Amino acid sequence: MKRIIFLLTLLLMIGCTSNKKESKIIPNYEKEYNYNSDVLKNSTPNKLLLKEETNEIEKNLSGIFKNSETAMNLKLRLFINEKGKLDYLKFIKWQDSLPQSNITKRMVLNLLENQTFVKLKSDGKNIKYAFDISLNPKGAIDEDEFAVAAEKMPSIIGGIKSLASKIIYPEKARKEGIQGRVFIRAFIDSTGNVVKADVFKGIGHGCDKSALSAVKKLRFTPAENHGKKVNAQVVVPVLFRLK
Repeated sequence: MKRIIFLLTLLLMIGCTSNKKESKIIPNYEKEYNYNSDVLKNSTPNKLLLKEETNEIEKNLSGIFKNSETAMNLKLRLFINEKGKLDYLKFIKWQDSLPQSNITKRMVLNLLENQTFVKLKSDGKNIKYAFDISLNPKGAIDEDEFAVAAEKMPSIIGGIKSLASKIIYPEKARKEGIQGRVFIRAFIDSTGNVVKADVFKGIGHGCDKSALSAVKKLRFTPAENHGKKVNAQVVVPVLFRLK
């Protein structure tokens, strides 16, 4: 009797095992999706997701974050399948202080799921790949991506003369005899544009605001490392001196 019960139990276990769906475990998504592999070395995020598409995503994200007082900077890792569609999304940088952040993340995911990405090939076959992208829906930048030192640092196109032509001496400061230097920290992208600027050290009396406005209007030659144009940050001294 015991032997019959044992055989029936064994048959039942075999039957359950055969009907069970086999699951695939991926311990390392980055490896599975060719993240940072040689296949991707010549493919920048701009090539994988067109600038126009990035701008459209940022525009839609701005609607999601319209009630937020905080300038947002998101860094995402996208895992793309052979058909050029999003499989997985990892949030590398995110401000969790946002209310209902899980709901908001779901909205970000919905936006990206509707995108079609570049299909990458290796040995003639479409492959899965992963890459990082930064999105700035409210005009934020990731300051860590702007080098404080480079082989060739940014320089003002037109030099000091160009800067001087853009400075407006505040009337209040002029009347009170205020003179001195305002130091503006400028973040210059790889095309030479000032994407952000703030007052590093000021003297007040309207001079800080005037100096900030002048620096934002400047164009720079971009920084370079190993012959490649890179993002960099510089401190620009702006002199206010009465004649």
